[in-house]
Amino acid sequence: MKSGAADYLTKAPEDLARIPAAIEAALARCHGRVEGPFGAARLLEMNPHTLRSKMRKLGIVGKRYRDVPGNLTTPFAQED
Repeated sequence: MKSGAADYLTKAPEDLARIPAAIEAALARCHGRVEGPFGAARLLEMNPHTLRSKMRKLGIVGKRYRDVPGNLTTPFAQED
């Protein structure tokens, strides 16, 4: 089993509060892309349809993250 954001069922309530922040950070890093090789779903190790469902439930709009100022990195760039 993958140890991504999808294993939220076994998390403590305080860990559940971090899921929206993790989704938003992944969307910002991926410039609003949800699906595909450079999408947030891949970063979070989630099915893209599950991610979209969580975004709808949490009221997160992916289009807000398409043009984030100062976000010039690629989603999977190696960090030093």
